[in-house]
Amino acid sequence: MRTTIRQAVTAALLAAGTAAGSRVHESPYNARKAFPALVVEGAGARWTEGVTEIQEARTMPAGAQRPVKRLYRFAVVAEVQDGTDYAAARDTLAGQAEACVAALQITGVAQIVPVAYQDADDNTAGKPIRQGVQIYEALYFTTQGDPTTPR
Repeated sequence: MRTTIRQAVTAALLAAGTAAGSRVHESPYNARKAFPALVVEGAGARWTEGVTEIQEARTMPAGAQRPVKRLYRFAVVAEVQDGTDYAAARDTLAGQAEACVAALQITGVAQIVPVAYQDADDNTAGKPIRQGVQIYEALYFTTQGDPTTPR
């Protein structure tokens, strides 16, 4: 489900007509060279305290077919190149992305909610890249032993 969630968010952002246009990337390996851009990736240690998915077994006894509640944390990163009004451009792009994610329905996902936001900088390009990092939690349920199929 984690891949499904990231891919669905990426597709929705591509279709939404944000200021990033076609520059929406899912878990990219290379640094972006064209801006503004949006990046969708697992939150992990880069953006949070290191936990990407919180899992809770809902019943006893343990074993296959037992329901597992999952809260998957992912980030949508709004990236703009440093400029005269980068903060406003970053905030506008992050707001466009949040509006898109708020309207998104993914089969098997009960809800997606924003849980944290932070400003960040990336200096991998010629000029600094200003980032707005919105962390979301996607709530879904699976059975133990099958984390890809929603219950």
